[in-house]
This record gives sequence, structure tokens and C-alpha cells, in this order.
Amino acid sequence: MSRTLANALSVRAHGLDHVRLIAALAVVVSHAYPLALGRGTPEPLQASLGVSLGHCAVLVFFVLSGVLIARAAERTRPVAFWLARILRIFPGLCVALVVTVICAVASGAEPTLRDTAQYVLRGVSLVSLEHSLPGAYAQNPYSGAVNGPLWTLFYEVACYALVAAVIWFTPVGRWGWLVILGMMAGAVLAAEAGHLPHHRLTVGAPLAFAFALGATAWAWRDRIVLRADVGPLILLLGTGLAAMTTDKSVANIALAVSLGYAALVYGLRPTAKSLGGDISYGVYVLGWPTSQTLVATFGDMSPEMLGLVSVALVIPLAWLSWTIVERPALSLRHWAPLAKATA
Repeated sequence: MSRTLANALSVRAHGLDHVRLIAALAVVVSHAYPLALGRGTPEPLQASLGVSLGHCAVLVFFVLSGVLIARAAERTRPVAFWLARILRIFPGLCVALVVTVICAVASGAEPTLRDTAQYVLRGVSLVSLEHSLPGAYAQNPYSGAVNGPLWTLFYEVACYALVAAVIWFTPVGRWGWLVILGMMAGAVLAAEAGHLPHHRLTVGAPLAFAFALGATAWAWRDRIVLRADVGPLILLLGTGLAAMTTDKSVANIALAVSLGYAALVYGLRPTAKSLGGDISYGVYVLGWPTSQTLVATFGDMSPEMLGLVSVALVIPLAWLSWTIVERPALSLRHWAPLAKATA
């Protein structure tokens, strides 16, 4: 039986936790290839689709975030909205930054106190992330880089702000969201052609398109039908188009649409069981230092072995982060003084 996106989101969607966890693990597995073999090593799917498995997973994250953030912005006052976002992102990020420093030092890095403070503070800022610490992973095939995936958090928060601002401060309706989505698609095409004026715009254009796609889906939620029989077909068409084209911008658009729809169909199925928590964020921000430390400790590893062992280790680490830090931080939204201030 088919349901609309509006129907599916009217109840707690446990399946979205499944999708996010699968996507986070895909990022860990994808990164295992360059971390095991060195910079420039193609990641899974890169040769066939033009973009890597990890990039596909990030597109899924951004589409789902677009849906959920648009919903939250419509239903939540600005102070409460931003409080929830801060409590979701920054406690787990602080854990990841501290763990990254510990892993790097244990693997041979020799940062000064100033280096360490600068790394953590710039990481928390999101805007000027540092990706290295002095002496970190010097003998690894992918030397120096201490936590690569954190760069996407800047774009995630920027998309939060842009979508929330559109919803709060403009009269844009569902048709307006289609115009915005078209503009974002144009930005993706312009980025691939080298016509955007700044590196951040070029890198962020595909992510912004995926996020806008999710926000547009929310705007049209009562018209979008989630069909389990159609999802695989759309996924096949999208990945097929990405495989056939040599234009990376077309691949990004096709994959965002097809993967996003498939993720919503799977993630919003009514039979999904609760995982007991959302550890995907911890997996995402802790996967890279876990893999780098494994290589530094045990030496050469095949990408497949590194990916497998990294997954086995990062899941309990992410669970600890969720249990000890992230979930308690999120519960502060309901703490009486904060709840009163944001009412």
C-alpha cells in the first residue's frame, strides 16, 4: 500500500535511523580505500558512477536533512530550532575532535598545547577546520589527515540556516521551492563548468542541491507518494544515468534524486524497528581517525580489511558517544529553564 510523504512523517520514523547508519558506514568503507592505499586511490563506485560510495552516502544525508530541517523550521520557533541543532551537532563534534587528537598523539603526532587548542577551536567553528596535526600519521599511506569527513558539517549548518531563513522570512510556497531547486540545479551545473566564484560554492553546490531537494519534498509532502515497487526502479534509472554520463553535475543531480527517493521509501516504511538510538553521527565523525589509527598501529592493510575492522570498532565507539554525550545533550531541550526560554 502506497503512502504520501506527509502520512509517513506523521509518526516516528525508525527506519530513518537505519538509513543514516547505513550511509555513515558506507562513508567509513569508502574512505578505507585511500586511507589504506594512499591519496588518489579510487573509492568504490567512483569509476562507474563518477562519484564515490562515500559521496553517494553524503547526498543521502543531505536529502534526509533537507526534509527534516524544513519540517522543523516550519514547526519550531527560531530559538528552539537552533538550540536543537546545536545540541545535536556540537557535543558529538567535541567528542570527535578530542578523540581525533588522542588518536593522532597515540599514533606519533607531537602537537603543542597551542596546536591542540587551535585544532579543537577551529574545528568547533566549522568554518576554518584544520585537517592535520604536526606529525600525525606521518608513516601512513594517507599521511597527515586526521579527520577528513568533518568538512561537510560547515555545509550542513549553512544549509540549515538558508532553508530556515527561506521558511521564516519569505512567502515562498511549494511552487517557490521548485524555483529554488531549479536554481540549485543550475549551481551544480555551473560548479562543474567552473563558473562559480569561490571554492566553497563549487564544493557545496551538489550538497545544497540535495538539501534543497529534501526541503522541496517536504513542501510537496502531500503529493509525493512513497512506493516500495517504484523505489528500486527510480534508483536503477538514477544510477544508470550517472553511469552513462561523463558530466559529474548530471551524475550528482540524478543520484541525489534517485538515492533520496529510495532512502525515503526505505526509511519511512512503517515496519521499521527502533535501533535504540541514532549512532550514525558518531560513526561518521569517528570513522576516519579509527581507520588512520588502525593503519598506524598494524601497518599495511587491504582496503577491504581496513573497512571491515574500522566498522567493527567504530560502532561501539559511536554507541558510547551517543549514550554518554549525544543523547544526554539532546535531552537538555526538555530541561525546564531551556524549555521555558524557547517556548
